[in-house]
Amino acid sequence: MLSLDDPKTFGPARLGFADEKDVDLFVDTLEKFERGEIDSDAWRSFRLLNGVYSQRQDEWMMVRVKIPQGILTADQLRALAEVAERWSNGKGHVTTRQNVQFHFVKLEHAEEVLRRCAEAGLTTREACGNSVRNITTCPFAGTSAVEPFDPTPYAEALTRHLLGGPWSSSLPRKFKIAFGGCCGTDCVHAAINDLGFLARLGGTGGLSARASGGLSTRASGGLSARALRGFRLTIGGGTAVLPRSGFVAHEFLPATEVLEAAEAVVRVFHRIGDPKDRHRARLKYVIERLGQEAFLREYEREREAIRSEGGRPLIPDVGEDRDASPGQVPISSLQDGRPKSRDLSRDPRPAASDHRSAPAPTDSVPVHDSALPRSGFLPRPGYTEFARTNVRPQKQPGFSTVIVRLPLGDVTTGQFRSLADLAGRYGEGEARTTHEQNVVLRYIPDDRLANLHAELETTGLARPGARTVVDVTSCPGAASCRIAVTASRGLASLLGEFLESRPDLVAKAPSLHLKISGCPNGCGQHHIAGIGFQGGVRRFGKTVIPQYHVFLGGGISIPETVAQAFQPVREPLLEPVSQPALQRVPGTPLPAPNSPAARLAKRASAAGRTEGRPPAEGGATFGRLAARIPARRVPSALERLIDLYATERIGDEAPEEFFARLPLDRATKLLADLEEFGPEDVTPQDLVDLGEEKAYAVQVSAGECAV
Repeated sequence: MLSLDDPKTFGPARLGFADEKDVDLFVDTLEKFERGEIDSDAWRSFRLLNGVYSQRQDEWMMVRVKIPQGILTADQLRALAEVAERWSNGKGHVTTRQNVQFHFVKLEHAEEVLRRCAEAGLTTREACGNSVRNITTCPFAGTSAVEPFDPTPYAEALTRHLLGGPWSSSLPRKFKIAFGGCCGTDCVHAAINDLGFLARLGGTGGLSARASGGLSTRASGGLSARALRGFRLTIGGGTAVLPRSGFVAHEFLPATEVLEAAEAVVRVFHRIGDPKDRHRARLKYVIERLGQEAFLREYEREREAIRSEGGRPLIPDVGEDRDASPGQVPISSLQDGRPKSRDLSRDPRPAASDHRSAPAPTDSVPVHDSALPRSGFLPRPGYTEFARTNVRPQKQPGFSTVIVRLPLGDVTTGQFRSLADLAGRYGEGEARTTHEQNVVLRYIPDDRLANLHAELETTGLARPGARTVVDVTSCPGAASCRIAVTASRGLASLLGEFLESRPDLVAKAPSLHLKISGCPNGCGQHHIAGIGFQGGVRRFGKTVIPQYHVFLGGGISIPETVAQAFQPVREPLLEPVSQPALQRVPGTPLPAPNSPAARLAKRASAAGRTEGRPPAEGGATFGRLAARIPARRVPSALERLIDLYATERIGDEAPEEFFARLPLDRATKLLADLEEFGPEDVTPQDLVDLGEEKAYAVQVSAGECAV
């Protein structure tokens, strides 16, 4: 979705990913199935590759719309609103892979949903099934003060290269890719993706010394190492029943080689993966079976084959290092000779004066002086806290990014339309979904933040606490998923409400990450949470109640050599805009040794992979099982764990650091009485899952909807 500068468009125009022929083929294949010309297995496989899943409720389907890089234009937001209103249950759901999915859609309406999405440039192709899934990207890319460069165009180039390609829809199992490195951390959880790209500058290319096993690789194509753009590439990450942190294949992969490297790994997986055993078909199992060095030899073999076919060259646009070899194809001409991107040498976004005039303030927002500009009114109550947690300064002076917190990742029809309107009137004309199941609006002028907050409040979108402990991540769970054993959304709601009623607890661990999954597959990413909860079942003969496995100390770190801290966050803009805006803090990031990522990397260097800590080169730390707690006792367990952290942390130790080093038996003893639960303790409430009304029952069947 590389942008085009269009003088007739407010903000950048976007080229879509949809093809009406895909929708026609979906309809034709459905008709063949209904006529009995193809069997149910063939139809199911095709349906999944086109983003249409069955639900726990047999008469309903789930449709997942692919949102490459999480970018949605205002028109696309309005299209999603129409889908939610006409064919779904009045809302959409943002996933941890930045997609938007709709539940409770009739199969007979699938064509209408797909066509309405296609009209707006949105596709469902390869959003599901054994395919290359949505390529995710940091929503702050392009605006972060500490990023080496914006990786978004490279992620989009790879999306367009692989989407609908010869291997992308016929893999042994799903395949996930992420691009990040924008925020001084692994902001996209690259370590748990099949391919993880973290942006870096400098380097000489080639396989990392640790990973290559002495293999040679070609030079960096003549590009100057002076300011060479590239990526740290990890391969083979994943969670579920075999959590693995991706291993480092390249400490520095020149950006020119992104398409070649990614295609090579996909081709290896396509060629030697085992599609027969679905439970052991992910790329990480291939690597476990072959070993890293043997896998890298297969990878290098595919790269050589690609070069013999003419290669997959990719060079940057104007503004990047242009010392590439002649004949390479720029990002701006990736497909059909059509231009695909703006000139990256200048900021493409409108200056503050280009933004449309602010709306008149509402009656409930008093103005200091009638002579003030219309945007110069006092903020509504709650703005201070909202600005503190949901507003992030951009590297572009005078602009900020606003995180719109979406409890449970849900967006109503009205909220979709409101976001479309506000993105156009205040920002760049688009929104970006996040891995935390939220939405961000970017390029908001600093002197209009209070106006935006006031308008967000009218549609229930001004909740503070984004990216804090109250911002709980959850998969859909048993509300719709066939393989979930608990209603994870119910627990997420309960914990969110509990924490919002206990500001004292929030103040003790504001940065703690809570993530919930309804089964071991981990669609809620509970494996990498400071405190993660995995749905389970406790049985007393014929009596069953929902419970949660409590995991401690998960997280993501990066090597000390590349660890950076976030830019210091300024105070929120509280004065009327007739006064000068607060000065942005210029300069460099805080010293790397002071950052939590650096401290965790140091600790990992000494500890290796033991006790749940990450490897020395950085990566994913997977939580350790501390207890199994009946569902309705989970808030009590959370309270005890937060209190323990507040009491025993060392200095400014982050919650994830604390729980990663906490002796497991210490946590187990702390929660022991909550875990002790016999038949005599069962109450009528325990027999009903959280957020549900009918008696709890385990209803697991063949699953289709693992994210």
